[in-house]
Amino acid sequence: MDDTNVGWCQNASEADRQKYQKAHKSPIALTSEAHQFISEYSSGHKADTSNVQIAVLGHSKKQFDTIKDRPYLKKIYLDDLNLGKYHKRFQSNAYAESRAFLCDELFDAGAEYVGTVTASWNIKYQGLSPIDDFPNWPASKALLQSKRDNVLLCANLDNPAVWFGKPFLNTPDTFILKYLGFSRRQRKRIERTLFRDLKLKVKKNGPPSALSNQFICHKNLYNRYVTFFRDSEVLQRIDRLFKKYDMSTGSPVTNQRPVAFIIECVTMVWLGMQEDILTIPTEITPPEWYAPANIGNRFSWHKGDRA
Repeated sequence: MDDTNVGWCQNASEADRQKYQKAHKSPIALTSEAHQFISEYSSGHKADTSNVQIAVLGHSKKQFDTIKDRPYLKKIYLDDLNLGKYHKRFQSNAYAESRAFLCDELFDAGAEYVGTVTASWNIKYQGLSPIDDFPNWPASKALLQSKRDNVLLCANLDNPAVWFGKPFLNTPDTFILKYLGFSRRQRKRIERTLFRDLKLKVKKNGPPSALSNQFICHKNLYNRYVTFFRDSEVLQRIDRLFKKYDMSTGSPVTNQRPVAFIIECVTMVWLGMQEDILTIPTEITPPEWYAPANIGNRFSWHKGDRA
């Protein structure tokens, strides 16, 4: 298997994928604690998803058509979200999926395990864990059978320090805020808002956490984050920052929804601060997803194409 596991993902047969998933030895890197958790609670039967509701958030029918309809999946056009008192200010594609954290009606009252995932899930990731096959994931079986409220399933993960470079990373030229095109001055303003105003913290060698607002967990854990998000006025603070200063970059992709990118950072850092959470990745993003040409081709999806 190659160092990045990309070759395995591209060439593995369906039988190989099932073999690796059942053995918990897929190319997804799991901690020993995650391995033990899955081995202890996972069984050969499908998970009971009667109390699961996963919000599949998207802009276009093209996205939703890549995912089969399932009782536990709630496909939602982002433009249809009712944000209540936040609706007039934040019901805009400029805020992407982050606005969903302001929606009181995102999940049905009876849902015990919930999640927010992109409607592009089945094409964004390698296909190791299709979202419409959630009951067959070893990790989902373990999550639902354990009944624990401090386990979080995500697509992929990384150290939150990847957003900031020095002093958090030893490779200061390869961090996300710089990749997005923010200048040194802009990055300092972002960091001041996150670390001083929102009181977030990043450890140089801290644990990895979920990327891109893709996570599934007990509703108690979801509500912990939403409470922080709303009580700290995360979206309002980041939005004010970008309206107060010139935060435009040389990247058209970033300029389309810069606040949404920073909210992804906030979610990732907050999750990384929760020492009681066991985070289990289930997917891998192929490198070509981030190619500029492919990002450009997805612009129409962000605009929407309602059927």
